[in-house]
Amino acid sequence: ELALPALPRGRHGTLSAALTGEMPGGAPLEAQQIEVTVLSTADLASVAVDPRDLEAVAAVHAYRAERRAQRALRRGQIGEATRHLRDTRQIVERLGRAELGAELEAHAAAVEAGTGSSPEREKRIKAAARRLLE
Repeated sequence: ELALPALPRGRHGTLSAALTGEMPGGAPLEAQQIEVTVLSTADLASVAVDPRDLEAVAAVHAYRAERRAQRALRRGQIGEATRHLRDTRQIVERLGRAELGAELEAHAAAVEAGTGSSPEREKRIKAAARRLLE
C-alpha cells in the first residue's frame, strides 16, 4: 500500500520492482522488471477507470478489514472488531456478495451481543474473504 504526496498533473513513476521466483522443482524463473506509474489529475471524472481495477482494490480492502476484525477479537476489542466486520460487510455487498455480507452481519451481531463467535462461521468468512482476492 502506497500513500503518495500531492503530485502535479501528469504521469509519475512511483515504484520499480524486480519480481523473481522459482519453479516447483527449484529452477529459477527469469526476473521480471516492472515499473508502476500513476496519473495525477485534479478532475477524477476526466479519467476512465477500469471497473475491474476498482473491484480488485475493494476486494483487498475487504480482506484486510476482515483480518483486522479477527485480530481485534483476539485482543478482546469488541467494538473495533464489529466496526471492521461491518466495514467488510459494506464492501462485499457493493461487490455483489450479499451472502457473505449477511454472514458478516450475523457474525458482527453475535460478537456485539456477547453470544460468542462460531469457529465454523469464522472459517467460512475467512475463506470467503480470501477468495475475493482470486
